[in-house]
Amino acid sequence: MSSRQFQTPVWDLSLLPAASIQFLVVTDTHFILPDNAQAAEWSSVGEFPVRTERALRMAAALPRDFAVHLGDISHEYPETGRADVAQEGALAQFASLGLDFHQAAGNMDIGDKPDRTSPAQWVTPETLAGWHSRVSRSWHSFDAGDIHGIVLNTQIMNGPLPEAAEQIAWAEADLAANADRRILLFLHMPVFYVDRHEHSTGFYNSLDEPARSWVLGLVENYGIEWVFSGHTHTVEINRHGAARLWTVPSTATSRAGLAEAYALVPPDRGRGDVDKLAFYFLRETERGMSAHHVRTGRDTEAMRPGSAARQVMTCTSRDLPARRVGLFATHPLGHANPGPVIWPSIVRQPVRDDFRLASVLELGAGFLRFPAFDLSTPSEASRLQILRDEGVALSPYWVWSDHLDLVAAVAPHRAVIDSVEVVLPGTTLPEISLLDAIRSLQNDGLPVTLAPAIVEQSDASQYHQRTRVGYRPADIPALDAFLATHDLTIHRLACRLPHRNPGAAIDEAAASPGNRFEGIDWYLDLASEDDEINAGLVAEAMLRVSAHPSMRIVLGPHADFDRSMDATNGLIDRLSNPRPPFVVARMLNSLLFREDADSSMWVFPGGAGDLPAAVIDRLSTGEAVQIYDLARALSWEVTSLDGASEILAGIGGPSAIDSRATSASA
Repeated sequence: MSSRQFQTPVWDLSLLPAASIQFLVVTDTHFILPDNAQAAEWSSVGEFPVRTERALRMAAALPRDFAVHLGDISHEYPETGRADVAQEGALAQFASLGLDFHQAAGNMDIGDKPDRTSPAQWVTPETLAGWHSRVSRSWHSFDAGDIHGIVLNTQIMNGPLPEAAEQIAWAEADLAANADRRILLFLHMPVFYVDRHEHSTGFYNSLDEPARSWVLGLVENYGIEWVFSGHTHTVEINRHGAARLWTVPSTATSRAGLAEAYALVPPDRGRGDVDKLAFYFLRETERGMSAHHVRTGRDTEAMRPGSAARQVMTCTSRDLPARRVGLFATHPLGHANPGPVIWPSIVRQPVRDDFRLASVLELGAGFLRFPAFDLSTPSEASRLQILRDEGVALSPYWVWSDHLDLVAAVAPHRAVIDSVEVVLPGTTLPEISLLDAIRSLQNDGLPVTLAPAIVEQSDASQYHQRTRVGYRPADIPALDAFLATHDLTIHRLACRLPHRNPGAAIDEAAASPGNRFEGIDWYLDLASEDDEINAGLVAEAMLRVSAHPSMRIVLGPHADFDRSMDATNGLIDRLSNPRPPFVVARMLNSLLFREDADSSMWVFPGGAGDLPAAVIDRLSTGEAVQIYDLARALSWEVTSLDGASEILAGIGGPSAIDSRATSASA
């Protein structure tokens, strides 16, 4: 088995809004004994101890009012005769780190759900009694502030044990007695995985009927706000009515069969896809409950013994109401396929990539640009609604033509979108017939953005011409004059941000005498297959845009893909794992665009520059400044010029300095 020395990291939470309650949801930590038999057939099992130790230390360092573990604390099935020892080891590990979990029971802990196709024995009276005596009763509730949490045992549902009926009676009585409180539900198995009507018997990843309908009935009848589950080792984000149903990934391993959702085969056929290992940190703020996706699969400098680095927690979409950073959804968010028939299921195992969806919230995107056709595609529409419920504004675009009735096209979606973009093919000026439609939409309270799509000459290295979506600064005066002639003011213009000297384009647009639009959205496409180049470009563009309150930025492509000649990396890769430009974007989104951001921030897109005079003055008197490594989401608090110079020299890539005196750490 692998081993590694970690220090418990210090978290930098200074970028987050104040919270009234905070809690952790962790699952599938899979404590193993040194001679675990499965390691012989699955080599990465030997990495579980390192992965779990790292994740638990990260969790233990976060402030919390309570913590919940959703099950599978052990990787020793009950029938091996080793489960008791492994569970004791897991509990001792939790206690040594100060983690006091409300604990759900998993299939690895007490046995599989009652399905005759399950690969391990069902829950027995002995395994259930052992859990109850060693850990806690497997169905129970607790209170924290205005939250009532209820933990249920999914492994006995639909089964023959008398405790199954006892749990039903207890749950209904407990919920009835707390119906006036905010209720969160914690389970091991998801109620459903992709769709509530998916397979039951023979499907390993969710509850069978009739338990599935019973739990969903509880959700409906008692207004349960959130249902957390584990078991599948991946992210699934669903809704049932107003309730959020979120599946939390494992901290030990991804599951191989679920890699069928991706265009590439992940390391170790999915089991080595460590960038997907994570837990959730939940925070209740004045804007509602935010779920922070805390990635645990890789070492960071904040965990190296003796390091003074802190791991930075950034804002989610709900935390950033200014909505100045958007994403272009180049890829479908509801990408799913029926899946293979693969052990341990004997029916098709549907798979869907919800890491792509979750990344939008992790970056803190304020709005999403996407083709309007997605609104009429059920798989996409459901994903888009989830994002909107989590604080992401929806901005679909329609391509104008003289046979498009724009008002009629928008009408069916009016209640679920926040703005409209009209793309003008081949021209920078809208046709006269479009102007009345724009007036009608804006009079109805729906902001409108204009963007041209212009075919441009290729350069010497390109065989085909390219289409530019977005105005150039030089186009703005003519458009402004045209709009003035027709007495029309539009909400926003979409401009294309060049890769070379983006600051000059932004300055030119800011100096343009435009009076017929309220703001500019800058569309930035990443330029290279080199993540370091892209990270610097993102940093430069976001810094320049932040200086103009009426401007926003739209980053794309969301994910890697073959762009028909132009090979460019995305913010996330083909496995939906973040690339360095993604980390830079989520860091700067919080640093530059949170509510209390001010002029104390300096950003160096290409690495450390000369220290600003205000920073030198502060350090010369021994006062503190904060230094940020933007591509690794790290921060340091320093009080000397030598200390600042040493840290900046070691960063290399995009960095930032904040001269404010304090930084909230945990």
